[in-house]
Amino acid sequence: MTTVLPSETTTHTPISIWTIRIITLAFFAQMLLSTNLWFPYDRSYPTIPLLPFLSFSFGATLTPLLSGLFLGCFSWASCSPKWREQALWIGIISLFLLILEDINRFQAWVYIYTTLLSIVGWNWRKKQPQQLRLSLQFTMAMVYFWTGAQKLNIQFITDVYPWLVKVFEATKWLAEYPNLGYGVGLFEILLGITLLIPKTQKIGVLLGTGLHLGILILLISDEWNSVVYPWNVAMIALLFTLFWKKENDDLPSSESLPMRPNLGIIILFGVLPFFDFFQLIPHCLALGMYSGTSMECDLILDDNGRANCVPPKLHEKLLYQSDTQSILSLDDWGVEDLNIPPFASERVYRAVAKEFCQCSHSYQGYAEFYYPERWKDEDRQSVVSCQELLQED
Repeated sequence: MTTVLPSETTTHTPISIWTIRIITLAFFAQMLLSTNLWFPYDRSYPTIPLLPFLSFSFGATLTPLLSGLFLGCFSWASCSPKWREQALWIGIISLFLLILEDINRFQAWVYIYTTLLSIVGWNWRKKQPQQLRLSLQFTMAMVYFWTGAQKLNIQFITDVYPWLVKVFEATKWLAEYPNLGYGVGLFEILLGITLLIPKTQKIGVLLGTGLHLGILILLISDEWNSVVYPWNVAMIALLFTLFWKKENDDLPSSESLPMRPNLGIIILFGVLPFFDFFQLIPHCLALGMYSGTSMECDLILDDNGRANCVPPKLHEKLLYQSDTQSILSLDDWGVEDLNIPPFASERVYRAVAKEFCQCSHSYQGYAEFYYPERWKDEDRQSVVSCQELLQED
């Protein structure tokens, strides 16, 4: 006679298992598309620690092992009922260590996946499957809500929206009406709200599916940011997994009690992003994908220094400021080397520029930082010489 453990029938619900499976498959695909980030073989973009006071390196051997470990643990948790919770937490810890080593691994999709997996692991321990579902649903809804809210700024209207509509010949004319760009943000806000209301959740799933299919078509047509192709597919799968079925279909009657999402998730995804409007939190926690409000950085040096200071695979990405000076965009560097947009913050960009300046200071190198104004159609600029950067602590 086979004994079925209670935890396998109540705590490890189909929703939790399918959430792990979807995220594991998406991680696998996105790691293949950003191989140099997880299994570095000829990486040139510097690794920058998550915490400035905790700088270390796992090296070319341990980094791939940790990457394989967390992916293997997530795969185990998604398929085997034995040691499922332990495998999930070992995977999360391994991933966290990799992010500690290099903040550039803390991409928006990594942040979302890790949060969803942590919610699963936490609620497994608490044995609260109903709260698990509510927390996962709330997190997904807030991703759309704040992504939309972040787009309600002048930078999105004047910079990102025109790029979106100019990808296709049939929609180029929409660029003449920039205020329509606010509709993109309002649509995503509405999508998030529909996912919060039980009676409109299926409408939200259909709206979200249309949104992600549209993003996929746009990105593929523009041949840009291929690392998030699987993320868009995964988000569609998660929408159907978390919202399509009725709320209590997969729960025993004893669990059909009114509950709320985890308080920590309410604060992290429901409240914290608001403070980004006042620049009080790191921009990465504000879910501002494609909002146009992330800062940028260019590295400039004399052409004589190109051969010594710029990796050969980046030479075609160089822009030319004058007859004698070359510009290397950190965005171009990150995409070319790691196939991701690099983590955008002043502390991180200054650290990357400082690494670059170890060579380029001999060739009159300097860095230009651009800070988009949320409510003005302009960027604040700051120019810092390599000599200044190298003298910083």
